[in-house]
Amino acid sequence: MGHVLTEGLTAAFASFSNMTGSLTPGKRFDAVIWDDDLMSVDEDEMLDVRVKATIVDGQLAWGRIKA
Repeated sequence: MGHVLTEGLTAAFASFSNMTGSLTPGKRFDAVIWDDDLMSVDEDEMLDVRVKATIVDGQLAWGRIKA
């Protein structure tokens, strides 16, 4: 399917803490689906990792996700 990286909650979004923090119905979910694992790929190959899809507020905003 791909790899998802959802880290990076910043202070700008801290005021929405009642809408973020866990994958629970009714909460917002933003993610980027990558074609490789950014946490384990070699540093010199990181720029070769491509975005497969983006999800904004729980809805597919760009790309495709295969089940």
